[in-house]
Amino acid sequence: MKSVGDFVGRGEYWVLMALGLIALILSVASVILTNGNRSLEREIGGRQEFLNQSIQLSRFNVQQIKMLATVASQTRDQQLEGILSTHGITYTTK
Repeated sequence: MKSVGDFVGRGEYWVLMALGLIALILSVASVILTNGNRSLEREIGGRQEFLNQSIQLSRFNVQQIKMLATVASQTRDQQLEGILSTHGITYTTK
């Protein structure tokens, strides 16, 4: 049975071992970085979903405020006008 030393010299053996070790380390680093990227992608996806929902709610809130201001203007409801002004919402009647 032949040993590794029969095929390559001593110096070549250590060079090949070092290259193999470097390849192994790079493979492990790649797996770790890939998992880290997936985690960040999930976090960013969650933040993006929150932003999208906030935009949708903002549009809905603007519609509600316009409706309340219209009702307050038409009915001269003092309580509703007070609530709107408390939150910094002002309006003018046409």
